[in-house]
Amino acid sequence: MKYDTEAMNTAACLWEQCIEPTHALFRGVQALRDIHGTVDVRAGIVGLSEACDIVYETARGLGYDDSFDWEFCPLFLRHCTTADDPEATDIALKFNLADEAAVKANAQLILDHAWKPSDSSPSL
Repeated sequence: MKYDTEAMNTAACLWEQCIEPTHALFRGVQALRDIHGTVDVRAGIVGLSEACDIVYETARGLGYDDSFDWEFCPLFLRHCTTADDPEATDIALKFNLADEAAVKANAQLILDHAWKPSDSSPSL
């Protein structure tokens, strides 16, 4: 599969979250890296770029206005994928991307966990 520049930028943002030391790696990502190696896990993250962009655009339509790379991407990985599941056998979506209601529900889930000015820190 060929990816365009936007998809690769999204994949890079997602991957940054997986290797960012302040996040201490998502538990599922670390477990999968231990089992399969970095290359396979990175390929799984690249495969999530389309879904991430679709959920992001849906969340924006619902009022999400925080940054994409440092705010949205970790929320997407935590709430919409298996990145935080140490029992997962691969990095995958927790919902069917073809199901519009599920996409909207997951966008709303991210909105519900997004940082608000009254918060002292974001709720991952």
